[in-house]
Amino acid sequence: MGVYEIMEEQNGFALYVLLKKDVLTTCRFHSDEIFDGGSDIEEAYKYANYLFTSSPADVPFDDRIEMTDTIQSVYISYCADMCPSCSKYMDD
Repeated sequence: MGVYEIMEEQNGFALYVLLKKDVLTTCRFHSDEIFDGGSDIEEAYKYANYLFTSSPADVPFDDRIEMTDTIQSVYISYCADMCPSCSKYMDD
């Protein structure tokens, strides 16, 4: 597996964890839009560390720091107060 594929898998895992713990959420009208879900990112870190410990073969990371850094990076990339598509209509 190439570097790009590994990064995609790691980012996908991070996004899964963030959505699972309601740190990020999807819009009920625009299902492809992701934004802040209101839960603390610490919940995602705890859950990811639980997965890292309980089933390391299912986690695409070799160390916890890289994993939490990726979770933080993905969170920052999606962190908006509301759905970007809905906010366009609110501004009009």
